[in-house]
Amino acid sequence: ALNATLDAVAFLRASLPPWDAMNAASLGFPGPDGSGVDGLNYGVLQPTVNISLENRAQLGWAAAVPKDVWQDFVLPYASVNEARSNWRPLLRDALLPRLLNASGGAAGALNTTAVVAAVNAQLWSALTPSAITFRSSQTPLIYDPMSVLAFGYASCTGVSLLFVDALRSVGVAARLA
Repeated sequence: ALNATLDAVAFLRASLPPWDAMNAASLGFPGPDGSGVDGLNYGVLQPTVNISLENRAQLGWAAAVPKDVWQDFVLPYASVNEARSNWRPLLRDALLPRLLNASGGAAGALNTTAVVAAVNAQLWSALTPSAITFRSSQTPLIYDPMSVLAFGYASCTGVSLLFVDALRSVGVAARLA
């Protein structure tokens, strides 16, 4: 488990976009000497890695994702330049019990296609008092997943990013296209 964690952190560090490199410490990446910034060494990085690895170990559909695809399309904490926030635990905690309930509690009973369909059916009302809706011309004001949840609407980019992140939060490889 330690090697998998170190490997995931190394991959994310090597893949840091230029705009994140200067804030790597606040995202939770250790410094060159292995130390972190006091109070910031947890950041978005650790929950991202921990949940991604837990899903891979516990969920059949997540375990089936090849490592290179998993690194590129499940593990990342962001898709583009959206605000960096800790969305993964929130989305996983809301969606995974619904997925497991739909499968009778058997994580191995669902395949990727069924997981994607279930996430799509549940996501838009699972985390808000009313359904998330499409509203044009919202990007760049509202397009990171936490803003979409807070406002309850977004345009194409925000809706797409939320869906990508919801899929990633339960171990499904997804990307913005």
